[in-house]
Amino acid sequence: MALGGGGLLVLSGAISGAMQVEGLDMAIGSHTIVTFGAFCLLIACVLNVLQAAAVAGPKRLSSRTYQEMNLSCALGSLIMFIGILVSISMGFTGTVLSWACLLLSPLVFGSCATGFWVGYKY
Repeated sequence: MALGGGGLLVLSGAISGAMQVEGLDMAIGSHTIVTFGAFCLLIACVLNVLQAAAVAGPKRLSSRTYQEMNLSCALGSLIMFIGILVSISMGFTGTVLSWACLLLSPLVFGSCATGFWVGYKY
C-alpha cells in the first residue's frame, strides 16, 4: 500500500508538473499531496500492526489498544475523505491523487470499522 501511495504521489507530481498549474490549485495540490502521503504511510504502519492482531484472533482485537487503533484509523480515513471532497470543491484538479484517495479512504474505513466491530463484539 505504501509503495502504491508513493507511486501515486510521483505520478500526480509528474502530471501537476506537466500541467504547470499555478495559484490556488498549486497551493491546494501541494498540501493535499503531502497530506495524502502522510496518510498512506500512517495507514500502512497501523494496518500492519492491526493485521498481526487480527491473525491472533478476535480476542486480541477486543483489547482496548486495538479498539482505539481501529477507531482512530476509521475516523482518520473519514476525515481524509471529507478533506479530499473539500479540496475538489475548491478547485484541486489533481485527479489521479483525488481518485486514489477517494478509493483508498472508504476501503480503510471499512476494514478498520470492521476490526473495531469484531473487537467490540467479542
